[in-house]
Amino acid sequence: MKRFWFLTFAAFFVFCGNVEAQYSSRYRSERTFVPEDEEFAKQQFAFALNLYRGALEGDAADANVLVAPFSACRCLNALSLGSAGRTKAEIDAALARDAWSDERWSETFGDVDRLVNLTRETTLAGALWFASDLKLDEAFVDRCEKMSRTEASTFDFSAPTALKRANDWFEKNTDGKIKDFLSDLNPETRLLIADATTFKAEWLQKFDKDLTRTRYFTNAQGEKIPVAMMAQAEEFRYYDAGEFQYLEAPYEGGRFALAIVLPKKGESLAKVERSLTPALLLECRKRAKFAEVVRFRLPKFKVERSFDLAATLKKAGVVYAFEDGADFARMTADGEKLKVDQAKQAVFLSVDENGTEAAAATAFSMLVGSARQRSEPPKFYADRPFFYFLRDNATGAVLFAGRLVDPEPSGKAADAERAEKADAETYAGTR
Repeated sequence: MKRFWFLTFAAFFVFCGNVEAQYSSRYRSERTFVPEDEEFAKQQFAFALNLYRGALEGDAADANVLVAPFSACRCLNALSLGSAGRTKAEIDAALARDAWSDERWSETFGDVDRLVNLTRETTLAGALWFASDLKLDEAFVDRCEKMSRTEASTFDFSAPTALKRANDWFEKNTDGKIKDFLSDLNPETRLLIADATTFKAEWLQKFDKDLTRTRYFTNAQGEKIPVAMMAQAEEFRYYDAGEFQYLEAPYEGGRFALAIVLPKKGESLAKVERSLTPALLLECRKRAKFAEVVRFRLPKFKVERSFDLAATLKKAGVVYAFEDGADFARMTADGEKLKVDQAKQAVFLSVDENGTEAAAATAFSMLVGSARQRSEPPKFYADRPFFYFLRDNATGAVLFAGRLVDPEPSGKAADAERAEKADAETYAGTR
């Protein structure tokens, strides 16, 4: 008889590091942060890229992509804690933590999880729901609770209200951003590990709505799309990496920032994406200097996606967990054999003049299985496809990663034409 296990998480992730020395006194946070652990930061970049590239392979070249690495990490940690052998080795490799002992990883991630959860910008919620007749291993439950502060309790999956109860939990813990996440809930479900993470913050320097104009965004096919383009000239950490530009836009307090990797004109996003490595991203962070003025343009955009996470994880190297030989014996006290059957993720992210709001939800089902002042300020015009992160400056935790290649049209083409003409006249010195 088939038995299902749902493992669910929602996450939202964030980008950029070590705060105190990275912004001018005007931008410095009043809060005190722990020093960023570079090894953990590298692991977070590695896993974010693993997850992102797995999602990328499943999409067309012109699709927007968004994944939630930190949330996925919280849930995969539970799988790692409950697995052994080849199953565990693949999960740990995908997490880019195969060189870390369970003890060191649990302690480090648990500390980071606590620090992220203490911020006013993020909320992390975790629950471990299990059928009353399922004998969970007490050590497994204890490790999950300590690592990600999950709350364990029994759950009647056969109750008529079970699906509504689960979906209400996701909706509540994603601030209403993820609704009706689960389309069904098998009454024979054995275990559901739920995780919900949200992020909401205002820019340190808000965009003036009066400066937002309808301008063109050129997509991957070379088509010009009229969009609402925000603009400001402010102080940002900025780095010219040759094939791409790198910029960090901080949120209030300086702890979190949105980092954007913008290919130079003539360079494709796909080529730049292939070149990205954890070491390169860390190098960009180190080389990014505080420029006194950067002319920055960024489209208002919103990304909502729902996709097959199983395919993404398999491409990231998590394969055996989905097969009959999967070893999750450390989850149960009676040796009941389980394997991951299905995985789904839904994510949401919105960027406007005031700031950013994001959330994510994921479900796994398991069944029984056998630079300084310049003469000319740099221009950072995100008017073409780009890659971005949301990251915690204090810990290195990557909450979200994605790309924008095809924004929703906004405004009239005629307005965008007028803006382009005005730009051309300004730069030609005719105004």
